Amino acid sequence: MTTGDTRIPIWPAPPKVTKSSLPVFCPLEHRVIIVEKFRIHLHQHPQIPLNNAKNSLLTAQEIHYGAVKDMYDFCFKNGLAQVWAYLWNRWYTPNQWKLWARSADSAIYVLKTTMVVESLWRNLKHRNLQEFNRPRLDLVTHIIITDVLPRVRRTLDYVLDLRRAGRPKALASWQEDFRHDWIDMSRPDEYRLVEKQLDWLKKPKKTKGRTERLAELDEEEHRPRGKYLTEIDRWTCSCPAYLISRFLLCKHLVREANKILDNSPLDDLSFFFTLRRERYPPYYKIPGIHYEKDMEGSDEEVEIQVVGDNLRGARTASRNSETVEQPTQIPRTRPILATTRADPLLSTPPNLERQLEDVENTEERDIPGDRDGEDDSEEEHGDHSDNDSDDEVVKRVSVVF
Repeated sequence: MTTGDTRIPIWPAPPKVTKSSLPVFCPLEHRVIIVEKFRIHLHQHPQIPLNNAKNSLLTAQEIHYGAVKDMYDFCFKNGLAQVWAYLWNRWYTPNQWKLWARSADSAIYVLKTTMVVESLWRNLKHRNLQEFNRPRLDLVTHIIITDVLPRVRRTLDYVLDLRRAGRPKALASWQEDFRHDWIDMSRPDEYRLVEKQLDWLKKPKKTKGRTERLAELDEEEHRPRGKYLTEIDRWTCSCPAYLISRFLLCKHLVREANKILDNSPLDDLSFFFTLRRERYPPYYKIPGIHYEKDMEGSDEEVEIQVVGDNLRGARTASRNSETVEQPTQIPRTRPILATTRADPLLSTPPNLERQLEDVENTEERDIPGDRDGEDDSEEEHGDHSDNDSDDEVVKRVSVVF
């Protein structure tokens, strides 16, 4: 649009905005500190003592209040108003806090994220439904029943040790990582520090973060050793390494356990194969520490749970005593998974049906009044022998597994 010698734009052109002219949401020097604070707030729990002089235990409300105050004070001190607005609305508000913080629950779960569920949906979409666009619900149900569930069942059979019975089993991936961390924490601090320094010194000089990491290791070498509250009975420690550990391990607990067990876990694979994580303290029940390995000479009663469908009594076995039957109903503690093959503990023992038929035939032959040449008039007058059953014949078959 022109007017004489003057050109008048219809809409003024917006000024050019470059990335450098925009305000920085969070400066680079503050990001590492914020992430480290967030990491500590994530792992704090009422069952884990704090790293302070009193080694105090905080409640869930105190942990939430302390985390919010810690992050707010840091953002206020450094003028990070937008960062605090984002952290409060998306992470630290009470409705969002209970979705990710460990202290929101009384138990400490093994998994920290929803990665298992996300992996299941990823396999379902990219492996089973990759050739379908917006499939019908009946088709998805058919694919889940015929393709997904058999694969999940095979995986569960492998995890529950129902496949290849009698053959040696290798350690799972998490058990191998657990064993690696256990052996590494068992070594002296000087040996571990020298090994880390050699690993970084062997890398090229232009490796990113090489100088900073070597400086941190040198500072760690001259750092005074702290004093922490280590409770092996509850398997907790107040050191910072235990708080953020993947397996709830630290060198203090590992070395104390090795001392009690005479370093037997260092060369025993069965120790790591049978170890399981618990949700409540003690988070690992180790034989020889939390319960006795050999209880042959004790008089302590041991409860034996028998798996079965038609059992009506529980047995309580006592060392050096006879077995006593109690007429109490056994609650099923674990669902019995249906497998494609017969389970030796749940299937019918060999020749059991033939034994049942033989017992029935024998009892039928022994019932009075059915033999040839005998008079049935005695039964009408109520004359019975002492060996006859009053009500019915009770058949019992003892099966030894």
